[in-house]
Amino acid sequence: MHKATLTKYIPLKSSDIKALIPAQVIFLLTSHDLETMRSSRGYVASITTYFLNKGVNSRESLSSCMDSIAEKVVRGCLNELNTRVMQHSLPVTISSELQKLLVASCHRIARARDIAGKYLNRMITSLPSLMCDEPLVCAILEVLTLLRRACEGEYTDEVCLMWHLRCDPPKIFPVQPGPSLHINKIKPYD
Repeated sequence: MHKATLTKYIPLKSSDIKALIPAQVIFLLTSHDLETMRSSRGYVASITTYFLNKGVNSRESLSSCMDSIAEKVVRGCLNELNTRVMQHSLPVTISSELQKLLVASCHRIARARDIAGKYLNRMITSLPSLMCDEPLVCAILEVLTLLRRACEGEYTDEVCLMWHLRCDPPKIFPVQPGPSLHINKIKPYD
C-alpha cells in the first residue's frame, strides 16, 4: 500500500521503489509530505539536509527516489511562489531561506551542494525579482568574496608538511622520544 502511494508521487521511479524496504518507503513518504508542507509555507532550504546523510547518498535506489521527491517539491514550491508573486504576497521567510540555500550550495558534500545549487538556480531563474532582495545580494557578494580570498590564500599561505621520524637506540631506564612533526612555512610565490 505504501509503495503504491509512493509510486503515485514519483511514477518514473517505480523500479527503484520496488527495491526499497518498508522503512525506506515510509521515510520517503514522510519526507515528501513534510517538505511539501514546508515549501508551501516558504521554508524551502530544508530539502538539502536530506542529502547530507550518508545513508541516503550510499543507497542508489533511495537516493534516486529522494532526488525525484526533491524535484517534485521544487516544482510545487515554484508553482506556489509564482501564484503568490501575482498576488504580491511572497512569504517573509523567502529571503532567509534563499540565503540558506546559497550557503548549502557551497557545502562540502557534493550531493547537498548540487541539490541546493539546482534549487537556487531554478528559483532565481523563475522569479528574477528575488534578486532585488538586498540581504540575498549581500549574501551572494559575501560568498564570492570568501571564494576569492580562499583562492588567494592558496598561494599566500602555503604550508608544507615534512615528517621527521627519529628513532633513538633503546635505553634502559629513560623514556624514548616518539616521532615528531615539524611544519615549515613556505614563502609565497613571487
